[in-house]
Amino acid sequence: MKTIFENADYKEATEQLTQLCEAQSAAAFEETALLAQLNDQPESKPSALDRAKTLLNGGTPAPRQDRAGLQVRLDACRESLAVLGQAISEQRNVMQGIASTQSAVVNAERKADHIKAAERIQSALAGLRDAMQLEQSIRAELAAGGYRCSIEPLVRPELNFSDSESTISKYSKDVTGYLVQGETESKKQVTVHLLTAHGDSQPGDVLALAGFEAAALIRHGRAELTTAKPSRVTRPVRESYGQTMATALS
Repeated sequence: MKTIFENADYKEATEQLTQLCEAQSAAAFEETALLAQLNDQPESKPSALDRAKTLLNGGTPAPRQDRAGLQVRLDACRESLAVLGQAISEQRNVMQGIASTQSAVVNAERKADHIKAAERIQSALAGLRDAMQLEQSIRAELAAGGYRCSIEPLVRPELNFSDSESTISKYSKDVTGYLVQGETESKKQVTVHLLTAHGDSQPGDVLALAGFEAAALIRHGRAELTTAKPSRVTRPVRESYGQTMATALS
């Protein structure tokens, strides 16, 4: 699998960020130098006449070294720093956007492989549970036969499948739940029993929903899978305030 750093758009964005950061470092260095020169109370060198002569001869005049000139350069430098700081922040947001988009693509591509891995974990857990039950039954059989069992028990509290609060039980539940979610998402339509309101439906209603929609509700604890036929719970018709008062006064 290629890394995000090999993605063409991300590489280009990274290069742009590097250029911006280098420009920011150069501007910060210039700011420090200008502040130092201002603190040294510079003389008016080079003079305006010298700079003008250079300009008339087609050259580039040396930067002003007088206090006013240094302050103008310092203000321009700080303006550049402000612009570069904002640009860097925006460029990082661009890179985050590219990373998010590409991450979604790569995750979708590897989802099937991950489900297969989860299925292997589920099978391994089932094998471990069976093996541990066999180990316990061997020792129990010896004890039941009246013998003193000297075989060391291979049990751990965190690996107790009989305890719903043990680490292994919780993990097994998580793996099973993940696989159920994946299976539900892949189906065109499934039936769920609502545990909370959803749209114009109320708790207790049984609805046929698209797999991805049902999976989202189940994931957030708002519905559960069911084999019941779609139906709505019959609810009493609510009277209007006028009807209620009329009944009470009659």
